[in-house]
Amino acid sequence: MYYCMPEKITESLKVATKSTEAVTVVNLSSKELSEDTVSVLSRGLNFAPTPRRIPVEDIITNIENTIFRNKIPHGDADCLRQDVSTLLRKSPLPKSNITLKEVSALRELRNDESLLVLPADKVSQIDAPTYKLSRHLATLLQPYTGQTSSYVRDSRHFVELLEGIQLQDTDIMVSFDITSLFTNVPVDEVIRIITTLLGGTTLPTGYVESITYCLKSGYFLWRGDFYLQIDGVAMGSPLAPVVANIFMEWFEKKALDSANVKPRYWWRYVDDIFAVVARDALKDLTSHLNRVHAKIEVTIEEEKEGKLPFLDVLVIREPNGRVTHTVYRKPTHTDRYLRADSHHHPSHLSSVPRTLLNRALALCDHEYVNAELRHLAITWHKLSRYCGFQGGGARRDKLAVVVDARELRHAKPGNTITVC
Repeated sequence: MYYCMPEKITESLKVATKSTEAVTVVNLSSKELSEDTVSVLSRGLNFAPTPRRIPVEDIITNIENTIFRNKIPHGDADCLRQDVSTLLRKSPLPKSNITLKEVSALRELRNDESLLVLPADKVSQIDAPTYKLSRHLATLLQPYTGQTSSYVRDSRHFVELLEGIQLQDTDIMVSFDITSLFTNVPVDEVIRIITTLLGGTTLPTGYVESITYCLKSGYFLWRGDFYLQIDGVAMGSPLAPVVANIFMEWFEKKALDSANVKPRYWWRYVDDIFAVVARDALKDLTSHLNRVHAKIEVTIEEEKEGKLPFLDVLVIREPNGRVTHTVYRKPTHTDRYLRADSHHHPSHLSSVPRTLLNRALALCDHEYVNAELRHLAITWHKLSRYCGFQGGGARRDKLAVVVDARELRHAKPGNTITVC
């Protein structure tokens, strides 16, 4: 099976390349940043500059660790060392992917202690004292979540759940969202829920004590003062998503069991809920959800013009009541991805277009897949101009990716899809 971009897309591509990269650096300091500083920062914090030298010592150390851990025989190990040595001697240093002025700008940023360069993201707890323990406990708790019929694993699973549903004229599609769930999870209550959940298992009771310790040790430093989070779960903790999921499973069971009118469909991904409800019962259901727990506030988004976003899927209501779907992007989405001139492994770089293509094929109904592929073609053309992407060996003015069609629900197994 072939999905080919029409010839007229060329004109759209020419227009698209006239645009410039979106502004991605926000300077909140009083210091004025140079053009070179902004230029190098605009590449993104996942951009890897080319190293000034090949890290020979690190490579040799990693090879020796691999030989030791895998107990490679002496003869094979010596051959491996010889091959690595030959490669290191013959490998030239890659060409720098930033200018000398940008190198100087990075050095100045590194040495300027008055400036902090941070991602626009949540707090990280990777260096927290309880991080490793939280990660271990999260692994233990994970199998006890996701057993409900409302559980949504990911976007692809959600699309599978949508297959075959038929909406009535009296129905309305809505999404419910829990306001600041992570910071409002009642810690003492969720500990009791976990205690009950683990009561019928073979896990030692000491695990509950460890979970309690991790949940009640959420402190942070701000302007020289330490603060302790007395309720809620730390958003950067590995334990937080699992604990939040456990609480939400308890919450939705209590809410739905006590609701006067049940929704026709109800699916949940952590604190995001997709539901189909009778229009005349929506107000009562929303009020009921907000009365279930004092700390939980539920907000609602109704379908607009027959469309409702959920995760990265746009659910579309057809006139005949059938439900279709395509990829959803927020209005603020910039179509920025890992730059091809970043010093990453080639497999990481080539996975970017493949991932986007696979998402398009997995989330789009056949009516919308061509529009999504056209969007990717234009996006990739921009990236090829500004970021150096070649589209897996294709010419710069084309998006050409070949994938196995088994992931495309509308194709027969064994076919090949070519986007050109």
